[in-house]
Order: sequence, then C-alpha cells, then structure tokens
Amino acid sequence: MALDKISVNKINEYYDVSINESLLTSRTMHRYEEICQAYRLRHQIFAEALHWVPTCTSRLETDDYDIHAQHFGVFDKDELLCYLRLITPGKPFMIEQEFNSLISKDHIIRKMDDTGEVSRLCISPHVRTNRVPIGTYIHSISIILFKSLYHWCKINGIRYLYIVVAHKVLRMLNIIGVPCKPVGTQKVMPDGIIALAAIIDCRDIEIKNAIRKPTAFQWLSQIQSNPMKLPPPVREAYLPPQVSA
Repeated sequence: MALDKISVNKINEYYDVSINESLLTSRTMHRYEEICQAYRLRHQIFAEALHWVPTCTSRLETDDYDIHAQHFGVFDKDELLCYLRLITPGKPFMIEQEFNSLISKDHIIRKMDDTGEVSRLCISPHVRTNRVPIGTYIHSISIILFKSLYHWCKINGIRYLYIVVAHKVLRMLNIIGVPCKPVGTQKVMPDGIIALAAIIDCRDIEIKNAIRKPTAFQWLSQIQSNPMKLPPPVREAYLPPQVSA
C-alpha cells in the first residue's frame, strides 16, 4: 500500500492512520483532550457500568499499559464514539498478567516485533445502537475502528493481535470477517459476561475474506468509501455487549 494514499504521520516510530467512513472519522489519537475523552469513556464503561475496574474520583480510567499504547477512536467531529488501545510489541501485555489465567498452558504467548495486544474496546452508550452499512449488511460502528486498526497494523508491520473479549463479541468479529482464534479457556467476569482470550492473524483477514466475503474485503481494503448517512439505530435488546478487557 502506498503511504501517499492514506493519511499517516510518523510519531514515536509508528505511522498514524486516519480514515473517513460514513461521515465519521476513525484514527489514532495523540491530543491531550482526545485522550482524556477516551479515559472518561473507559471509566464510564469499565468502572461504572461493568465494574471490571474500581471507580476513581477523577472519573478517568487509566493504567500502566497506557504508557506503551497506541490509542484509536471513531469520531463524529470532535466527539469520541468508539475506542480501543493497542499495546505495542515488546511491551507487557495484559494476558501476561491480569488475564494469564485465560491462556492455555499449551499456548506460548508471542513476544515478537509483529505482535501487539488490543484492549479497552468500548462504545459510547448513546451510539451503541448505531449501525454502519457495508454492502447489503449493517454492522456496529466498532467495525470502522477495526478497519483503521487493520490499516495501522498493515502499515506498521503488525500481523498478530491478542485480545480478551466477551464471547458474543468474538462471534461478531468472526462474522464480520475478523478471524479470532481462542488461545485458552472462558472466564465469567464480575458482571456475568463470559470472556476469553484470542489471537487475530491479520493475514487471515485478507486470505479468508478475499474468497468468502469479497464485498466486505473490498470495503475493508479501500481507504475511503463513498459518503453516506448512517442507517437508523437497531433495538437495544438485540445487541451484544461490545467491549474487550
């Protein structure tokens, strides 16, 4: 992929990515105000709603992993709608510490230059029912986030991504063409959600989707889709929780 076809910025040895999709923008984040938005959203979801982490008076959810993380967000103008972080290669992963119990004894955690870890995936509650059209299907706006993540990994030479997600989210990712291979056993989280650890092979995304889901793969591969209005939200009752640890 030619770098002049995508909005990139070389910062801290990694290229940044910015993609416009369905009147929204999905990109890497560095500005102080944007990072604070992300920490507030994380506190709202993981501390106040799910109780996966303790609440704090600052209402900002942060940890030591943020020091070595790349932050990704989907924005409507300046408003953060959806977020995840990627812990870069060579740094400590959550699956090595907090979620080590989810990893099978037979699985050796990759610590190569082509391997990172995705965590803290979350969607702002007021847009959780919003959907994005892809061909004849509609998906959660988180798919735009994964699109920018895919292009970031491709540009920066990252092939493998570890992720700890709810079982329903893992199924959703496989359905939309992001193959996730479990690397351990399931665990019931404090809020009752069944979570498990998995690994994503970005090359599998290309190989499997090019054959099985050519329309979805074409959408994923192209940097800029035709602008279009978002479809109406779907009923809340039909939505799985869209979070990762």
